[in-house]
Amino acid sequence: MNILEKFLELFNKCIIILSGFEQLHLSKYAERLAENFNFELFKFDYPNYDVLNDFVKNNSNKSLVIYGLSFEKDLLKFKPNIHISLSASKLLINDDEKYNIYTENTKKSFINKFKNLKELSFSDTIYDDIFDICITMIKKKVYGERYEEVEKEYTRLNSEESEKADKKKKKKEEKTKETEEKTEEKTEEKTEEKKEEKKTIGEKLKVDDTITEDETETTDVDDSIDYITSTVQRSKNSGGKKKLGSKKITGSRKIMRGKQIIGGKKVTGTRVIKHNLIYLDGILGNKKKE
Repeated sequence: MNILEKFLELFNKCIIILSGFEQLHLSKYAERLAENFNFELFKFDYPNYDVLNDFVKNNSNKSLVIYGLSFEKDLLKFKPNIHISLSASKLLINDDEKYNIYTENTKKSFINKFKNLKELSFSDTIYDDIFDICITMIKKKVYGERYEEVEKEYTRLNSEESEKADKKKKKKEEKTKETEEKTEEKTEEKTEEKKEEKKTIGEKLKVDDTITEDETETTDVDDSIDYITSTVQRSKNSGGKKKLGSKKITGSRKIMRGKQIIGGKKVTGTRVIKHNLIYLDGILGNKKKE
């Protein structure tokens, strides 16, 4: 069970509000948050509070992500669990009417966290910040007074897991390096063997194609002429070269090293897991009482 599931188990539902300007991609941040949390998404058209309140009432058993320009707390007939507001400078927004409404209504709203954006483009980093703010607030609600203690325990466990993963990765890299070195050594050995084999064959061919003085002196003249003629003719036909098993002898063999593939997938050094919604169930409860 993750922390979000635990929250919903304890409090039945969760309502998150994102307020601010559409120029800041408010709808996109809200859509992604609703998708990640698997919540219902609703756009609030300010100042239609009746429509908003009716929607929340008719979906009282659902968790919601609601987004819009501004939310005045006295006009809401429900209590949101989290309210994050995306703000920016008046120059950046370039809409005096909406900017003035937003600025005035922030005084009438209960906002847990402001995110002041410096540019209009959508940012994954900003979204991650929004997500983390939501998770932190959910954790605080679930753990209550134990929040700080649980966070320390989670940090410790996470650090141990990271250390184990780093050791495992290092060991794997060392093993891979060792395997590559052994492969290189075997390749060099085979290359040397091929060179020696080629050298031996060349020397043997040279001996076969040479008539020693001792052989000439102890052989009859006719036989010597026949032998020389035969040897010269064979030398011309073969060109002084010899083939082994009808295969050309090569001095070296090249080994290509591509990317390692396991189970049809490329192996990568790291794996990133984003937005880990963990719930440390019973960690502190399992401690012995002193």
